[in-house]
Amino acid sequence: MELEFDDQTLTEKQNMWKTFNDERTDFWISFAFILLESIIPGLAIWILVGNDFTTTMKNNLPSPILGYVILIGISYLIYTGLVTFFCYKMKWHRADNFTYSLTFTCIFITITLIGYGLSNSTMFLVVKFIIVILVAIVCITGAVFMTYLAKNSEIKMQQKFQENYAAWKAGAELKPGLVKKLVKYDKKQQALLAQHEEIESIKRKVQKKINAKLILEEEEKHIKIAKIDKRLELKEEKKRAKDKKIKF
Repeated sequence: MELEFDDQTLTEKQNMWKTFNDERTDFWISFAFILLESIIPGLAIWILVGNDFTTTMKNNLPSPILGYVILIGISYLIYTGLVTFFCYKMKWHRADNFTYSLTFTCIFITITLIGYGLSNSTMFLVVKFIIVILVAIVCITGAVFMTYLAKNSEIKMQQKFQENYAAWKAGAELKPGLVKKLVKYDKKQQALLAQHEEIESIKRKVQKKINAKLILEEEEKHIKIAKIDKRLELKEEKKRAKDKKIKF
């Protein structure tokens, strides 16, 4: 049994994937949110309750200390997930930030916890580094998968919304709440279209003025050339007349 695909639908899906893959959060915006979502709290936890610094406040934690540090790590992971999700839903950054924020968070949790099991001697520093690299690889893989799911979900939502929009434009009856969103979206699209047409109109007017100016400059150039040619011809005539007089 052969499966038949609608070429238009397949092309639309491919275009949606291409558009989504081409969209990435600007580097500095992404970095700023990663600082907020992961790096700053991660550094604070590592320094304040980790076992690698003399400034640690771990002794102020109730017993068992490691148990509370693990709870802090779990809370930190939940914090990163919720804040990243909130910023993503508010469209302050795109889904790719899940990969970076969650990866950094897992790395900081790992660094903090292995400090309680391994000392900072040269050999154990190498072991710590290897563990962190392995954790980073696993976390990046998991975070990329979560980012893929988020992107896939958003693409499906966009596709479904566009289908509802097309159905609404065709006169189909939909839920009042959805219709309200579609009306708002339609107004926005009309406003964007009007803005685009206005910009194109301005461009045409500017181009028309530029063309008119170029034509005027070209005409003036031809007039100047004609005047110069006429002057040269007069000079030549005077010279020829003068030469004739000298001969006679």
